[in-house]
Amino acid sequence: MQYTIIVSTPTDKDGRSMLLSRGAWASFDVWVGFLRKLGLLFLTKKISCIKYNINYIYNLCCIYSRCQATRIGWLDMIEVAGPGFINFTLSQHYWTELRAEVLHLSDKWGSNETLKGHKYLMEHTSVNLFKPFHIGHLLSNVTGESLTRIVTYSGAETTVISYPSDKSPGIAKAVWGLWDLFGKDVYTNLGDMNITVALGYIGEAYAYATEQYKNRPELEPLIKQITKDIYEETNSFEDVNYYGIYEQGKTLSLNYFHDFSKRMGSRFVDFIYESEAEVEGKKVIAEHMDVYKESDGAIIFEGSKYGLFDSVFINSAGFATYLGKDVGLMSLKAQKYDDHDKWFYVTDIEQKPHFQLMNKSVEQFHPDWAERAVFIHHGRLALTTGKISSRSGEVPMAEELIASIKDASYLKMQEREKDRKSVWYGKRRETDV
Repeated sequence: MQYTIIVSTPTDKDGRSMLLSRGAWASFDVWVGFLRKLGLLFLTKKISCIKYNINYIYNLCCIYSRCQATRIGWLDMIEVAGPGFINFTLSQHYWTELRAEVLHLSDKWGSNETLKGHKYLMEHTSVNLFKPFHIGHLLSNVTGESLTRIVTYSGAETTVISYPSDKSPGIAKAVWGLWDLFGKDVYTNLGDMNITVALGYIGEAYAYATEQYKNRPELEPLIKQITKDIYEETNSFEDVNYYGIYEQGKTLSLNYFHDFSKRMGSRFVDFIYESEAEVEGKKVIAEHMDVYKESDGAIIFEGSKYGLFDSVFINSAGFATYLGKDVGLMSLKAQKYDDHDKWFYVTDIEQKPHFQLMNKSVEQFHPDWAERAVFIHHGRLALTTGKISSRSGEVPMAEELIASIKDASYLKMQEREKDRKSVWYGKRRETDV
């Protein structure tokens, strides 16, 4: 920390203090009172020791002095507000002019051309089909949508996509759970049910199946076969059409996603499905076995060589893991959106090590892809009782939160339907942020 001794500097012919340059301070007597108010002054007789860097003190004094001298029109009051702080109170005239500007520019207010000429791919709200939409999905949507709008308002051209998980062992478990819990009745009527009700059944089945799979090892071969059927788009069972249950559940989940996105004010121009990325990922990894290596029947990337960790990209059953799928996703983005400067991924913070490892592997054979990828990690919501988990069923539903906000807005707004809707959408974004 730098200590500086402040001494008296020249005054003009009328005895007023002069603020000339970085080394020429106003008169000692004038600044002693000001510096004392800021809590920066320790006086010993006529020598003052300042416990801050001289540039910081100089700039602070300049701001205060010049604002007091000019009395800028949009400022109503300037006052010292404790150690190192100056308060600026905006005038009523400023607020009047700002309101007029907002009304005149309407939706264009706040826009600029800072990022004009840039083209960005934005990926967010990438949900797992067959899992209930919970408040974590709302957080992802709000974060991704806010970032997209900021970038768009700053002049960039944006393309918004989602990356839904449509095929996985977890989905196979949910399919089995639907049949085991509800039987033929649900299978027969699933497609005709109200979407929200049907998704409630799916969420219950997912949590039930996860718990059963954990406690009943004999289910493993059955779930593996259902998973295989889903990937191969066939049904190998005579007594139960598991693939038919899957198709109905997928259609319901996608219909709900479109409805959900529309209500949230989001517009997705494209979907890249996880199943597509799985096929592409296996292909890309097979082409770069100088980067990846075989290990116990699986294919891994040795991230430990780069200060990270080793992990499986294709498992011993021949399926790409989430890491392998994300390699495929990046390849598909390069094929479809090669003209975009950056590819933004919006995910929760727990995914950070995953993306660091995946990106490091891709960097070895396509450094240009890795350089374009930008990973935005938002915080993770948690219950007071622990982690939010779709698998355990311990998860507040997105619909429940939306409904509670909507009900609260109805109590405050008794006018037109349009006004009520605008209030609850605004409250929902405020709550999530």
